[in-house]
Amino acid sequence: DLGSGRSLTVDGDAIIVNATNSLYRSNDGAASWSRADSGIADIQYNPAFGPAIVNGDWFVGVAGKLYRSTDRGSSWSATSATLPANERIASLTAVGGTLLAIVNEFSTPKAVYRSTDAGATLTLANNGISLSASSFDTRLNRFYTLPSGVYVQTTNSALYRTSDAGASWAAFTTSGLPTASFVITSMTEDANGTLYLSYAGPDGADVYYKGANA
Repeated sequence: DLGSGRSLTVDGDAIIVNATNSLYRSNDGAASWSRADSGIADIQYNPAFGPAIVNGDWFVGVAGKLYRSTDRGSSWSATSATLPANERIASLTAVGGTLLAIVNEFSTPKAVYRSTDAGATLTLANNGISLSASSFDTRLNRFYTLPSGVYVQTTNSALYRTSDAGASWAAFTTSGLPTASFVITSMTEDANGTLYLSYAGPDGADVYYKGANA
């Protein structure tokens, strides 16, 4: 029993499930699974969405630490990256050789961080994102990595995209989306560049699409 899976990642013949308080890996098409979180302290606090894969290495965030595996999850070690006190990594994604992280526990405001040195350092990467001064009224909690760029949602219907691996962000038009409080739950893009997203809000759930991704 893998418990409640939070995300799934595929790397060649390896399938990695980010489960409750654990990571599991399968190398036989999900016929069997084994734990893949040796070396990760505080695993009970749940790994962030991921792992993210940069140049063949796997990365996960647990509590306030960034962990790296160079052997596809057989062992992990904490990187030298540091975050402000009491912060945690909530989501990770990779764009080429760049690692992006969302930090969103007690920070005011919540933030995107960026690493271009295999996780050795994390630097603030909020350029272009408008965030609330309150730590509680933002939806910044995960990345949506698509062919047209990486997207994040902040408050209500505010959506931002980066096309340069987090060096800068630009507001993405949300015309037609609800203006009341809602949370994007999934986002994808088809071969024609049409974006689709689902959301959950006080009035239920729905799916929206946009015919152009520019």
